[in-house]
This record gives sequence, C-alpha cells and structure tokens, in this order.
Amino acid sequence: MLGVGKNKFFKTLFLTFFLLMAALILVFYGIISYQLERGRQASVEQELLRKVERMTQVIDEKFSTVDMIATQIASSSWIRYAGAQSAILYSRMDTLKKQEISQTIGNANDILKIAKSTAILFPRKNMAIDRVSFWECERYLNSVDLYPRLLYNLQTALEGNYSTQVLYTDDKVKAGYGNFIIVKQLKYDDKPSQILFVYVDGRLFEKFIKNNVSDTLHFVLTFDGNPVYEWNNGNVKESGEQIYAKTVPSGMYRWTYEFTVDMSYLNSGNQTAYFMLLGCAGFLILAFAASYLLARLTHRPVSILAERFGMKKPHRIYGLEDIEKSYLELNNEKEGMESLANQYYEIGKDDFLGGLLAGTCEKEKIKEHIRQY
Repeated sequence: MLGVGKNKFFKTLFLTFFLLMAALILVFYGIISYQLERGRQASVEQELLRKVERMTQVIDEKFSTVDMIATQIASSSWIRYAGAQSAILYSRMDTLKKQEISQTIGNANDILKIAKSTAILFPRKNMAIDRVSFWECERYLNSVDLYPRLLYNLQTALEGNYSTQVLYTDDKVKAGYGNFIIVKQLKYDDKPSQILFVYVDGRLFEKFIKNNVSDTLHFVLTFDGNPVYEWNNGNVKESGEQIYAKTVPSGMYRWTYEFTVDMSYLNSGNQTAYFMLLGCAGFLILAFAASYLLARLTHRPVSILAERFGMKKPHRIYGLEDIEKSYLELNNEKEGMESLANQYYEIGKDDFLGGLLAGTCEKEKIKEHIRQY
C-alpha cells in the first residue's frame, strides 16, 4: 500500500478521482442548499402573510367597534332628543336624563379600551357630550388638553366622508404619546352635524398592539398616505436577524398598516447549514476513500493504455507487482547466461571442437588416398 502511494502516476490518478468526486459533491450540495433556502424563504413568507392577515383582522375588529358604537348611538332616541335642544346648558333637560346619556357615552368609551375620551359633538349647536357632562365644544376640547381650532379641522376632514371613519392627528393631538383621533358622522350631511369623537390614547393603543399583535417590532398606521400612529418595540434586532416588513391595506377602511415582524423563530437556516456542512464533510471523506480504491483498481490498466497510446514512456515500473516481474525477468536472463556459460565450459573442457576439426581433416586425407588407387 505504501509502495503504491509513493507512485507518481497513482497519486495523479487518485487526485483526479478525488477532485471529480469533490466537485460533484459540492455542486450537489450547492443545489440542495439553494433549494432548501428557497423553500425556507417561501415558508417564512407564507407564515408572515398569515401572521399579518391575522394582525390586520384584529386591528380592523377594534376599529369596527367604533362603527358599532356609532350605529347604536345614531339609532338611539336620546341623540335626537339632545340634538333638538336649543339652549347651551339645556336646563330644560332633566338632570337624570343627562346623567343617563353621559353614562351611555362612558360605557362606549370603556368598551373601546383604547380611548382617552369619547364624545358626541354637535358643531352647529356648539355642544359636546362625554362621560362627564354636557359641554360647549371649546370647553370640552380644553378639558382633554386639545385646542378649539381642532373642531374646524375635524369638520374639514369629514366633508365628503359620510359612511367611513376618518383618522386625524397633529403634534398637539399626539401629546408625545402618539395619540390620534377617530371621527365619524352619525348623520349623512354635507356639513357634519353629529360627530362621534374618539380620542385614542397612544399608550392604551400601544398596549393593545403588544397584547394582540405578537412578534411585532414596528407598527405604522397610515391614513391617506400620512402616518397617524407609529410604534417601536425598542427591541429591534440587528440587521442579520430574520426581520420582515410588510405593508397591507385595511380590509375595511381607507388606511394601511405596516408591520415589521420578527420571524427569527422560523429561522432554522443556521442548524440546517450546520447539518449540511457535516454531511458534506462526510461525503468528502467517503469520496477520499472511494478515490483511493478506484485508483488502486484502475492504475495498472490505465497505465497500460497510456503506454499503448504513447501518453507515457514504456518500461516504467509501477508498483510492487511490476518490480517483482522485472526481478523475475532479470533472474531468468541470469540463469540462461549461466547455462550457456556452462555449455561453453564443457565444450572447451572436452576439446570437442578441436576433435571435430581433426576428424574432418582425416576424412579428407583418406579420400585423397583412395583416388590415388
């Protein structure tokens, strides 16, 4: 084995086999890796879409609660009764009735669980009703740390939007917590006369996102192309992690959601690459052993073919078998030469050649004497 291993032709043959097998293994490994990575990416994308659809549905359901409250209030008897009053303080309305109406608004606020304040605004009558009391619109807005000009801005935003919610925010509304406002007309008027006003607390909405939108690192709510609410988890991973951003339209409203989701729990790529690397190393070891066996089995026939086609010089010794053959040939030649030498020695010893010459000459003399007679 060591003798064969020292043979240059054997080494060349072995290296050729090994390189061919290694190349095939690496190509096969590359194709499999590519297919596995594509499959993994497709699986992650599908899981991301499913997750985003679930999260979108959850948030839409929260906003649909606003629609439900708006429908209940619009169909109630007290909304028409309150809107028919003319005096600002409504002294003609019974105090208990006022408390009942305010409690109804408070219950709606509690149902939403994301609102800092919920109210019904009557811009034409300069009246607002919340869970506390009946207010003038300016006084109500001041009570929730907003500004009177906001009422005009909301009316402008609502014009033409008869049956849908409108989102509004600005620096004053945000108040550093990401607050925003949901408004919806209760009557389909060219100029809004009855408005459901929901002042969303950014901290409560953030809690809602954390509890119901799992694995979300960043969330943006956009209305008519303008960001209304934005939330960051604060634990955004480094760029190398499995983080995906997806923007999807609401299934029910005019706004869009942007989710940045952590999908690292689906990232089995590192383990897969590790096992594939071990498998590749194992195949390379098998290729090494197989190359050696093939070289042992084929180096003699290949060597003979190479000599016949003139691809290498003849009479070169390859391996222990060739060395043994050459030794036997030399030994036979040596024995033949020894045998011939012995024959020459015996001939010289018996002077056989001289005797043959002497006998021939004697026969010639006898023939000459016979002719004379």
